[in-house]
Amino acid sequence: MGGLEGKALQHSCINERGFIMTTKRINKFSVLFLTWITILCLFTANVPAASAAEKATGVGLSAHCLKGYREGWEYSWGGSYPPYVDCSGLIASYHGVGGIRTDMLYSCQLEGRSWGYVSNGIPNIHGLGLHMPGHVGVYVGSGMAVDARDYGIDMCYESAYGQRWDGSYRWVEWFMITGVEYPTNGWVLLDGDAFYYENGQYLTGTSRTLGGVKYTFSRTGVSNYAPPAGSYVMSDGSVPTGKPAPSVSTTMKFTATLSKQNLLLGNSVTVNCQASGGKAPYTYAVCYRKKGSSKWSTVQNYQKNASVKITPQAAFDYEICAYAKDAAGRIAQQDLNITVCKPLENTSSLTETSIKFGKRTKVTCSATGGTNPYRYAVFYKLKTSEQWTTACTYGTNTSVVIQPSAIGTYDVRVEVMDTRNKVVKKMLTLKVTK
Repeated sequence: MGGLEGKALQHSCINERGFIMTTKRINKFSVLFLTWITILCLFTANVPAASAAEKATGVGLSAHCLKGYREGWEYSWGGSYPPYVDCSGLIASYHGVGGIRTDMLYSCQLEGRSWGYVSNGIPNIHGLGLHMPGHVGVYVGSGMAVDARDYGIDMCYESAYGQRWDGSYRWVEWFMITGVEYPTNGWVLLDGDAFYYENGQYLTGTSRTLGGVKYTFSRTGVSNYAPPAGSYVMSDGSVPTGKPAPSVSTTMKFTATLSKQNLLLGNSVTVNCQASGGKAPYTYAVCYRKKGSSKWSTVQNYQKNASVKITPQAAFDYEICAYAKDAAGRIAQQDLNITVCKPLENTSSLTETSIKFGKRTKVTCSATGGTNPYRYAVFYKLKTSEQWTTACTYGTNTSVVIQPSAIGTYDVRVEVMDTRNKVVKKMLTLKVTK
């Protein structure tokens, strides 16, 4: 595990000029071998620093490490040129940051930069260094870390709060890496996700109204909207994957309504859009997703059609977003919800279909589909009679006992009603014998 961060100290000591001084007698072959290693370390440690036009940032370092993980860079002790890196080389290969290759935490402390213990929590800052004895990694945000682990293991992407067998945290310290600039306030873009920093850390589990738009941030800090282009103070150059934030207009008004709030599976619902004010003409866009999903399906991109039909393919609760855009490019949005359900089915049954006179039997009331909670009513009569006896009126009781008063064949009618007042009846047959 590790690289120059730890192994250089384990195998040798370094004199003032940077040459390795071994502590044991070594033969001629060992001298040649160590000389080669020394030259390699010196060259790999001196990675060119970032230029002014290409500054090193925590967001950029995080993207660099994620790239290494996804491309499968290989661990190589002393390496700092992708795709062959060791733990400190992974960091140093990003614009030469990190300071002293063999002790990057010490470099941070020498500069008076912030550091602390993982057991007390890692700040919400992308691109922090992580340290344990003899090894370093990078905190890429959202609770995750990347490090070049060891031969045969190579790049790892794991929880930054992973624990050892004894319950202690695997990573011991976090630290601000020498040569890396971290955001203070504003939007940053990393791996397609937008984050918002306040007072040096990105927000999590809260919301903010910025530029007239309400943004909600998940527990990992990801914004529900991507802010307008040009809003980012730091970016890894990735393409935003979030839903574009609506533009705020005080002059354009927009309303969107649904033709129905509850929908049977297989049917369609129409989103009716209407805009006014602003600058005509208007165009409309509609997208929808299953509630809780991150994937949106676009039904219509910006077009003049103001009535958009949606036919969901599964019984689920859906979120619908409708947009209106005027000729000046101003955008307004409205959020809608709809429940899609399967047709209501009455699945009620009799415990027994034949009983002796004087005995009782039970009707088990049940249903599927529709919209619950369900209510049930039970009636019965002799087939030869037209007079129904009420066993129970509409209620939530699902077990109803009946005791016919005569020998013969009975019709038992069970009715189920859902929250839309849709009623489905089911006829059952009961025989009463001597």
